[in-house]
Amino acid sequence: MTDVELKFRHAENELDKLLLAAKWALKDEDVTIRDWSGRKYHYKNERLSWNYWFEKKWPRDSEILKVSVHVSSTEEEPTMATFGPLPRSFRSGKSHDGVQRPKGLSPLRRPCVGV
Repeated sequence: MTDVELKFRHAENELDKLLLAAKWALKDEDVTIRDWSGRKYHYKNERLSWNYWFEKKWPRDSEILKVSVHVSSTEEEPTMATFGPLPRSFRSGKSHDGVQRPKGLSPLRRPCVGV
């Protein structure tokens, strides 16, 4: 195992622990969790990554509000995590061309806890 992979595996382990600690609380709040990680090298995966996507939807009047957050860490910078907020709202039965997106939201980059 290379030094780069070793650092990634350490960060991956720390992030997995944090996710495990929060998983049931997120599920209780009806937050959808998807794992898009690339934890092994293969032809589709040139680099290792820890990627999770979280989404919460709820109705409000004639709209459906949706907040999605993507959290990722890669082998290039395993001690940094990127948080990408993607809040949206749209009317039920309408096409997605009417999606409203708040302005001024951009991904956040923060050090991983305990790494």
